[in-house]
Amino acid sequence: MTLGEKLRQLRRRLGMTQKELAGDRITRNMLSQIESGTATPSMKTLQYLAERLGVSASSLMDPSDGASTLDAARRRLRAGELEQAIALAEKVSGASEERRVLLAHAKFRLSQVRLLEGHVLEAEELARAALRDNEKSLYPSQSIQFKLLTTIAACELHRGANPVESLNAAKESYREAGWESLYHILLARDLMRRDRLQAAERELWQVTVLPDRERSLFWITRGEIALRQDKLNDALACLKRAEETDIQGTSLTRELYKHLETIYREKEDYQNAYFYAAKLREMDKATDDRSETVPQASSEKAP
Repeated sequence: MTLGEKLRQLRRRLGMTQKELAGDRITRNMLSQIESGTATPSMKTLQYLAERLGVSASSLMDPSDGASTLDAARRRLRAGELEQAIALAEKVSGASEERRVLLAHAKFRLSQVRLLEGHVLEAEELARAALRDNEKSLYPSQSIQFKLLTTIAACELHRGANPVESLNAAKESYREAGWESLYHILLARDLMRRDRLQAAERELWQVTVLPDRERSLFWITRGEIALRQDKLNDALACLKRAEETDIQGTSLTRELYKHLETIYREKEDYQNAYFYAAKLREMDKATDDRSETVPQASSEKAP
């Protein structure tokens, strides 16, 4: 039974019309699309509908077939519900490409969370499991591989082991792909997140050739390091250079706008601070609008 069929069955069992179930949060037309299976609700909308029906959101998302289970796992991953995403994906029998990619992403992100929480052994176990999932993939992600190897190295460092082998493996994987500059930038970001700012700066100094595809990431990283050092003018100069590049991805754009808003607020330039805060709100609204309706007929790529 699909999600839409479950919603319609529960609504009718309670004697509710579509208008009554939709309430003031969504339109009746949107609910009709969800019930007919032509649209997929966001997690916020699903939780809202579940509350009005008196059931849990998880009960609505508990599918019986593999395709539906992976679809539910993708939604959990996008909502940041990493443990639930992993549990759902692991319920799927077989070893599909999408399942492996999803597990690699979810386990990697959860390993980062556990490392920040101080659960080093669990973080390392998750990272190594994600690395295995990624390596078994038909098209393993070099970006994920590097991030996992650096995460494992960070865990080894935390528990007193020597992380050199893991870091060398990460560097070699990027050198083979001709992305050695990206290795230094991503390692600098990892060091920066752990407040090792001087070490992060040294990694950026290793970048002698900067391809166009990495310019925005490089300058945003330099800007954040300067911001963390309270060098507002230096940070602003770097971030403005990043703004002039072709930024790839909404998450990096959001990161840039957030830093610029912070700097202008610290400099008491409230007009520019408001300008970038408004840009962030526009991005968040666009994301919410897109997540409210995702046609199921379209082919979704693995995260």
